[in-house]
Amino acid sequence: MIIIITIFFLLTWGWLTYWVMVRPLILDSVEDELRRMKFSVEWAFIQDEPAAQSEAALRLLNNLKIGRFVRFFSFGQAVILNYYHRSEIRALRAKERATFESAPLWIREAWQRHKIISLKAALANSPTWWIPLAVLLLASIFSKQAEEWWNETGTATTTKLPAECPV
Repeated sequence: MIIIITIFFLLTWGWLTYWVMVRPLILDSVEDELRRMKFSVEWAFIQDEPAAQSEAALRLLNNLKIGRFVRFFSFGQAVILNYYHRSEIRALRAKERATFESAPLWIREAWQRHKIISLKAALANSPTWWIPLAVLLLASIFSKQAEEWWNETGTATTTKLPAECPV
C-alpha cells in the first residue's frame, strides 16, 4: 500500500511541477517568439520589403495577432475542430497552400514557423496527448493519411474556433 501512495505522490508532484513550472516557461517562449515574428513582419511592412503588402503577408500578420490565445487552446480542441469541421479545415489548408506557395521565402518560413509554434503551444496545454501522438507521428512516417491528418490538425491550431464548435 505504501508503494501505491508513494507512486501517487510522485506522479502528482510531477504533474503539478509540469503545470506550475514547465508549462508556463514553454508558453512564455511561444508568446515571445510570436511577438518577435509579428515585429519582423511589421518591420517588413515598414521597410517595404518585397511582397510585404501581399495577401500572404497580410494573412500571416493577421494570424500572428490571434497568437495571444496560446494559453487557452489545447490539442484536444484542435482535434475536435478538425473532426467537426473537416471540410472547412481542408478548404482552409488548400487556400493556405495556394496563398503561401507563391509567396517569398521569408513569408513561407514565417508561416511554417507559426504553425509549428501553434502546435507547440497546443501540445504544452495537452500533456495527456503526448503518448498517443508519438504513436501517430511514427505512423505518419509510413502513412500519407496520418501525415495529412497531422497537417490538418496543425492548420486547426492556427485558426479561430467557430462559434458553433462543440468544444
